[in-house]
Amino acid sequence: MTDTIKLKGKDSIITIENPVNTKLLNDFKQLSDSLERIKMYEDAITKRTYREVYKDSTATIEVESEVQGYLTKQKVKYTINEREIKQKGFNLYTGVETTVTTKPVITGKLYLQRNRTIYTIGYNSEKQIIVGVGFKLL
Repeated sequence: MTDTIKLKGKDSIITIENPVNTKLLNDFKQLSDSLERIKMYEDAITKRTYREVYKDSTATIEVESEVQGYLTKQKVKYTINEREIKQKGFNLYTGVETTVTTKPVITGKLYLQRNRTIYTIGYNSEKQIIVGVGFKLL
């Protein structure tokens, strides 16, 4: 039995020993009764379908495999589970403002944004408290 593996863009063919198939072949060769050999052969080539479901909080994955002596078909179906994405209700900004007059005034501010409104509060070098509100126009 061989398999093809791609490493860094190069194909490599490697031989893989499969003890299950070797055991099955040896068991088949040791059977002397032809009816038993036919029964074993029928079992080996019987078409089977396997279905595995993997589920966690984010997704459900269903893998369906069909075999008949070897893998003939495999299908994967996934569903992303519904979940609530929590959004924060506000953003907080900070900044500095200066006013140039005959005497410069420096103001430190905090900004709080909620929906379409920005609230500001600050304190300047003249020991004044500044408050404000702004609205989103567009």
